[in-house]
Amino acid sequence: MNAPFNTALVRLHRQRARLADAAFLHDRVADDLAERLEAVNRTFPHVLVLGGGDAFKAAVAARPALHGKIGAITTADWADADVLVDPEHLPFAEQSFELIVSILALQLVNDLQGALVQIRRALKPVGLFLGSLIGGRTMIEL
Repeated sequence: MNAPFNTALVRLHRQRARLADAAFLHDRVADDLAERLEAVNRTFPHVLVLGGGDAFKAAVAARPALHGKIGAITTADWADADVLVDPEHLPFAEQSFELIVSILALQLVNDLQGALVQIRRALKPVGLFLGSLIGGRTMIEL
């Protein structure tokens, strides 16, 4: 079976890309997800952010209601993150995080179902996953 995405090329393109030029999209998604977290009455000592880690950190910092609710944030992405990963192959131990946030990282995976299984394994039993990805008919007017 042919995979729609060549992961080696995706990594190369992400490393060469100037993502700051498109940061507004990550910023918007991160802000939306941070707003949703304000309504959750829990703390999250260990957080993993797949894609858009800097945008999520800024969104959390800008929301006083999240101060003290969000602990250590580990960022993971194809390029420019704490941990360089292919979202299809997460290197994290089982039950490592109370919260995993995916900001536009999962639309580039060949096996979305497998990636979601790995995310679930990395979550603690009562962990929370928040994710956003670009759908098939998104921005068709472009």
